[in-house]
Amino acid sequence: MTHKDNLSMLHTRPEDEEFHRSRRMFVIKDGEVKVGPKNVKDSHMEWFEGEGWTTRENAEDFMKIHIRGFYLENQNALYCYRGTGFGFDDKVKPELLSKLKEIKKALGLDNKTKIHLGPRDNLLYGIDWQTVYLGNVEELMGKG
Repeated sequence: MTHKDNLSMLHTRPEDEEFHRSRRMFVIKDGEVKVGPKNVKDSHMEWFEGEGWTTRENAEDFMKIHIRGFYLENQNALYCYRGTGFGFDDKVKPELLSKLKEIKKALGLDNKTKIHLGPRDNLLYGIDWQTVYLGNVEELMGKG
């Protein structure tokens, strides 16, 4: 997959709109948990562009640096990733755990909310993404 393809998959397709409206986006930016608007069809990339955080020139670098993800209330599950796709590296888990209290508050998570690294669906855009279940909020709050 080329660089251009990687960034294009981060924009909303018509078949993504219903799912996008069902979830609540977040990003850890400048050490703070930022939460996206409710019931929008936008992707993270479109949200970031709308906030003025990214442009065509810096989008790839922004995505490589910041942990982002979403909360699905109907599954009581949080999914987190970093990069121009939906993957994660060894640094995502400790960074995520260090911000879990703030994420819990910002998104209104409960102690039973399940925390995952990677996307909800393993297969996206013809790529088989890794997903890892870390535990629930209650189990993870003491770890970091």
